[in-house]
Amino acid sequence: MMRIKFLVLFVCMLSLVATPVYAREPVPLVNHNNVAITSKPLTVDQVKGAILTGAVTAGWSSIPQENNLIVSTLTVRNKHTVVVEISYTAQQFSINYKSSTNMKAGLSMDKQQMIHPFYNNWVDSLKNAIQAELHKY
Repeated sequence: MMRIKFLVLFVCMLSLVATPVYAREPVPLVNHNNVAITSKPLTVDQVKGAILTGAVTAGWSSIPQENNLIVSTLTVRNKHTVVVEISYTAQQFSINYKSSTNMKAGLSMDKQQMIHPFYNNWVDSLKNAIQAELHKY
């Protein structure tokens, strides 16, 4: 009987320790501003095409807007959604946070934008996929 009580107590303690590991704390949100296009000179339409193709490659859906702007959305496991705005010229592009769902987005005590750490990973993957497409020209 004592052994069962000990086992139950051990499992309860283990679950308390494991919860913070799974529930990650928010980190500073990273926007990617003025990322230089380092391939040969491209047209604005080529940059737009590379962004759209790179977004698809990284698993994002995108809707082109007016004025060299694309809104891209990533939904993960029908639970987390992030939306970014990608502005671009023939020389550079920027990826900036627009909104999210279930990503712990908010402001820290010092008014810094914070978000779940996976957001920065997903946006890094998007940026890398766009850069890979740009280098194909």
